[in-house]
Amino acid sequence: MVTIGTTVMFEAGHRQYGDTSKCSNLHGHGWKAEIIIDGSNLDEIGYLTDFKNIKEVINKFDHAMILNSKDPFVEVIAPLPTYLVTIDGNPTCEILAQLLADRLFVELNIKRNITQVTVTLWETEKSWARATS
Repeated sequence: MVTIGTTVMFEAGHRQYGDTSKCSNLHGHGWKAEIIIDGSNLDEIGYLTDFKNIKEVINKFDHAMILNSKDPFVEVIAPLPTYLVTIDGNPTCEILAQLLADRLFVELNIKRNITQVTVTLWETEKSWARATS
């Protein structure tokens, strides 16, 4: 078994549809994702996966506006020249951490035998969520 890890930063906006606090406003964060990957099948170079493969998955969210697919703002923002990502459910730190872990697990397993992916996602310097896939 081999474990690798990296930290990736990205910028993205979101809002919590249906929340009655200020989090219902469109706003953004400088997100930090710590990625830990476990597996045992190294490639011919000796990689479990190349770190650039991890960054490619995370970068799909960089400079995006991430919204709940049921959010009425989707109809307003979709026609604008904005990179919009819609998901099932609100883009909370918890849900985004799980989404990233799941996507990394699936996309990296196309070429490798990844057994587990853990993502710790910081929304702010003090607030984070951790998810495993």
